[in-house]
Amino acid sequence: MRRDLNLTLSPSSLLTRDRVISVLGAWLPAVVLLGAIAVRRWYQQGTFPTGLDGGQWLAIGRGLFGSGRATDGAYPPFVPLLVEFGQTLSDPMLTLKLLSIGSLLAVAALVYYIAQRRLSTMVAVTLTAAIGLTSAAAEPAAYGGYPQLLATAFLLGASAMVTRYLATGERRDLVGTAVGLIAAALTHHIYFPLALLTVTGIWLIWLTQRPPRHDAGLRSWGVLAAIASGLLAFAPTLIAFRAAGYAPPLDASQLGVIEAFRYGTRESPITWGIIIGSSLICLIATVRERRQPLWQIAAALMTVTLPLFILSAEVRLLLPILIAGTLGLGYGFQRLMESASGRVTPFLQFAPLFLILLWPNADRAAGDYFRFYQVVDQPLLDAADALDEAADGELAVVRHDRRGWPIGWWFEGLTDAKIAVGADRRWLGFPSERDQAAMASSFFDTPVAADRLGALAVRHDVRWLVFRKWEWIGWQRWVEAANPPVTIAYDDDEFMILAIR
Repeated sequence: MRRDLNLTLSPSSLLTRDRVISVLGAWLPAVVLLGAIAVRRWYQQGTFPTGLDGGQWLAIGRGLFGSGRATDGAYPPFVPLLVEFGQTLSDPMLTLKLLSIGSLLAVAALVYYIAQRRLSTMVAVTLTAAIGLTSAAAEPAAYGGYPQLLATAFLLGASAMVTRYLATGERRDLVGTAVGLIAAALTHHIYFPLALLTVTGIWLIWLTQRPPRHDAGLRSWGVLAAIASGLLAFAPTLIAFRAAGYAPPLDASQLGVIEAFRYGTRESPITWGIIIGSSLICLIATVRERRQPLWQIAAALMTVTLPLFILSAEVRLLLPILIAGTLGLGYGFQRLMESASGRVTPFLQFAPLFLILLWPNADRAAGDYFRFYQVVDQPLLDAADALDEAADGELAVVRHDRRGWPIGWWFEGLTDAKIAVGADRRWLGFPSERDQAAMASSFFDTPVAADRLGALAVRHDVRWLVFRKWEWIGWQRWVEAANPPVTIAYDDDEFMILAIR
């Protein structure tokens, strides 16, 4: 006798399935958008990762395990560790490219996570596109500022978690806040204080709502515990920075506030100016609704970063301002749609799409950034391989490029050689780096007679000189001297490596 198999789904399994479908549906537009941005930026970046800092992350990551940079220094360890782990699984160039694009996407994804909790999908996707395309996010991805972008994502994550914790008192949200702050502390030394101030601002905004005394006391202690955990995680980096005499090279380009804003929003400074101004109006007009998490995040982030940017004209502070601007404007726009009549709402629903018009200009700006910061090429990799084979614990001085950029960072990251990095002092934050750059300059930027080169090399214990061949032709007088003080160890007509006798 055949028995029918009766399969039924329990209410809990149906709820789980519906929840999964709902989440997938909510995130599908953002995934498609971010995928399109990722593919485009990957193509624009080219074969090799762009920028200078990627070489530092390679060298510092290796240095955490015993070998790496020749100069003293201190950096938050998360990204160097991530790079070191990544290159054990893959090629270092691929690892850095993935980190470049991934860090940019992380910021945009967190913006969407925050926005879609309160705003319509159309508005949330539009805001995400604006942040994902902005020059303020594309430039760090191009020059190697992955810690800055990842720390921004952690800042947003901690902000989202603390708003949930203050609203619900759930312990898991408190843990999420602490994890976000700790991650920011281990990732970037400037964005961690911003994260700390933003979380504190959200907490103070919440207190202005006069919550019940018991909730106010208990949850305030929770926020302070999360802040303390972040400070504890940041303490080793802070101590190391102070011991190394770090002085951040802020505003190395010496731009004014207006010029810095134009530089960081080159896809459309007018549009971004309107967004930020409108956001401030929206946040002020809806101040009575400060119970809303999105309002709290936008207001706290704007209050923390906008005055700092005005005072410092530091371009790296623009990204959180633009994020706060989009979130604040998005909140005001959502409230407008909710209060509008049914005949106006369909039109308003599609109005945010005008921000997509930023795409062509943003695409051109991103392409300009990737081309501008193109440092690594096959000749550099070949020269690094040659130096790695030749150098045996002897110091090699790598000259800066024609723009004064410290391309020696890449030689530090790609070789086991001991490297002295030549550079314009504006780009250097540690005294030992600046001293080393001055020593490198004594070989290249001051004419040295052939009969005095050996004595200079002995004084600084230098054996090798590395440079782009046609950016510095002083080598010719040494090679053509009656008693040449150098031999050509490597020459591919792009890079030259000289061995000092």
